Amino acid sequence: MTRSIIKLITGIFFRINKNRRIHPSKNELVKLNLGSGLRVKQGWINIDASPNALISAWPKFILKISYRISGAKHNFSFEQYYDILRNNRFICHNLIFGIPFINNCADYIFCSHLLEHLTQQQGIILIKEIYRVLKEKGTVRIVVPDLAHAIDLYCSGEKEAALKRFYNDEKNHNEFTRHKYMYDYEILESILTDTGFTEVTRCQYQQGKTPDIAFLDKRPQGSLFVEAIRK
Repeated sequence: MTRSIIKLITGIFFRINKNRRIHPSKNELVKLNLGSGLRVKQGWINIDASPNALISAWPKFILKISYRISGAKHNFSFEQYYDILRNNRFICHNLIFGIPFINNCADYIFCSHLLEHLTQQQGIILIKEIYRVLKEKGTVRIVVPDLAHAIDLYCSGEKEAALKRFYNDEKNHNEFTRHKYMYDYEILESILTDTGFTEVTRCQYQQGKTPDIAFLDKRPQGSLFVEAIRK
């Protein structure tokens, strides 16, 4: 019941704010973390559809209630949860409606384990949005489960491990966790190139041009790390 009410409230909020466009300061180094969850670093603007992002600036007693009913309690103490929400900048927004920033304003965009939760067409649209929002010579870093790795696991006999790359445990299933599409390097490189990006590069874990990836990069096993530059 509680989750249904939260879903209704956030759904209304998303619809009301779907067309907003934020104008960052002209002198600001703009770093956007798309679908951030609570894996955040100071200095980044974290865009996420979770209720945590919506209530990040709300009174402490509300955050205590939210903590008790959210999955955050499995990974963070309340003090950690409170510190993350209070000391980082969050924007609650459903990226299905695009990125809520003006054209050519971002220096860096980090997008980790988000694209696979969108349909193929939604993923292409989001990549076009990333291109729109980045400044000339701006950098995007995209991290997704590697389809080629999953296929290698399957072909080597590790079929259960391979299937877990595609499908989620039923007990954790919701619209935000379900995988809807998969990418290998060639598929992602083709989409980025067709969108207009240059210097598309397959990177190693925690290596590349993007700031703070020593902290932001996660899930080294079976992930594909790609960076590209906007023309």
